[in-house]
Amino acid sequence: MAKPSEDTLTTIFKEFLAEKGVNVEAFPIWRTPVGIRKPDLLCKNSKFYPLEAKIKEKDLVKDIIKVQNDYMKYAKTLNIGGSFILKHPHPQKLKLDLDEKELKRKLRKAKFLLILIFPQDDPRQFERIKGSVDELISIIVDPINYKRIKKELQPDVVIEILRNTTKYLNDALKNVKMEILLDTLGGFEFFKDILDIDVKKQYSSITVAISFFILTQLLFYHIVAKYRTEKLKPFRKFF
Repeated sequence: MAKPSEDTLTTIFKEFLAEKGVNVEAFPIWRTPVGIRKPDLLCKNSKFYPLEAKIKEKDLVKDIIKVQNDYMKYAKTLNIGGSFILKHPHPQKLKLDLDEKELKRKLRKAKFLLILIFPQDDPRQFERIKGSVDELISIIVDPINYKRIKKELQPDVVIEILRNTTKYLNDALKNVKMEILLDTLGGFEFFKDILDIDVKKQYSSITVAISFFILTQLLFYHIVAKYRTEKLKPFRKFF
């Protein structure tokens, strides 16, 4: 028997969805505006619902960005009703060296993380839920059947997303020369007078401060753009 892999797990997830009556295809070849894409699973009714089963990847922000750029940006063109990310928060604890029957039993006991992402004009929103596979499969079936309703994000989820986004920005800014960063934001005086940071003594804090500053400006722009549509483009039209 072949050694279990992420593909094996994706096939098992397909079986779990099919048991719930979902029309689902594993490893489809999907033509999109950005080229051929191969989601792990593609659920179908009158719309399409790509599902990425990420077992080993840990970076939630990168997972969401990939789904957003590959699928949700073209939701209308591709007739997408929503996208899902199903991943194990601690993949090192998920043992794959088991026969299929035992692996299924272990999977049903394991706790997974489910991300639900819907098109911008959908009353349903982004959600992040932890639970057993059976619990999460049932939740996936709900939006496919148009049952899930709009729900506000929990504060701890918002804080974690913002924290991870800042970390992602900080990692990217480490590749930019410090002189360019300082000049772009007004030089040493900006950090000393506005942010109360002594650049010479706290040089390593600069990229962190800039990351927070960029994030606040992006959030501010996003809010203002909703009310000044005649002058400001929404973010989705920039990319």
